[in-house]
Amino acid sequence: MSYISNAAQFLSDGCAQISKSSYHYNQACHDDKPLMIIGCGRSGSTLLRAMLMSGQDIAIPPESYVWGAVARRFMFWRFLSWERLCDKVLDKFVTFQEFHTWGMDATPLYQRAYDLPETKRDLYNIINLLYTAYAAQSDQGMTRWGDKTPLNTRSLSEISRIVPHAQYVHLVRDPRAVALSYVRAAQGNKMIKEATIEDAAQRWVCAERSIAAFKQQLNAQNYLQVRFEDLLTRPQETLRGVCDFLSLTYSDEMVERDKSAVLGLGDVELYKHHDRALREIDPERVNEWSKHISVAQQKRIEKITLQYAQQYAYF
Repeated sequence: MSYISNAAQFLSDGCAQISKSSYHYNQACHDDKPLMIIGCGRSGSTLLRAMLMSGQDIAIPPESYVWGAVARRFMFWRFLSWERLCDKVLDKFVTFQEFHTWGMDATPLYQRAYDLPETKRDLYNIINLLYTAYAAQSDQGMTRWGDKTPLNTRSLSEISRIVPHAQYVHLVRDPRAVALSYVRAAQGNKMIKEATIEDAAQRWVCAERSIAAFKQQLNAQNYLQVRFEDLLTRPQETLRGVCDFLSLTYSDEMVERDKSAVLGLGDVELYKHHDRALREIDPERVNEWSKHISVAQQKRIEKITLQYAQQYAYF
């Protein structure tokens, strides 16, 4: 998105009720550490979400899709009155067409945001209200939250201004498997535009390029790379590593995943392309792509993704 070409839209969001000072993305140090699961779509983030949620220590809602837009528009919204700013941010999340999958009423959060003390009046704390409210819905009354929206991978630098204290788990998967998964998912979901092997491979490259650049800004202690293939072939060991990184309590229930708990995740049971998260871990999935992609298609994917796929030793 170009700031210049969209200036009219941004400015129209807020010429009225301009405050005397601007608000910050994040104005204080925080002890809480939100989890941001990043990576290309179709790389296993829904499975990882289902696993971590089964541990009952962290809440991760369905995908939000609006973090990048909020981070960019905040450059202009920050000059609004506090109440108007809260409306803009919360509206962006709540009016998104798939917010219903969160299964919550966000109406009370507007007043709670208005009433935040001066020391907490920043963008992070508005979003934090929304995510902690989602977490509080659980029977365990969880307070820690995360996000697993693959689209966020396109806006990592902007988003990091909101959550500079976040921990990042980077899921990476063989681009040949990702390409096949995208093409299959697009057949049943018009929102997924990667309907060809080539388009899907380009999407994978864009995600990995964005993450590679973003890693240069990160403290290594806040970043963990996880191979989807390891999550399938060595689930206990791999998930223990993720939990250690996030300071979460590991349990075998995370790998086994009670189906009734998974069915309460909002979008998982709604969309067919998430149905793998409902099934038992199957190591055979690692090479399943090879049965459904021709040699010519494999070569096209390899040519497009070579730079980053070699770094991950996929080929």
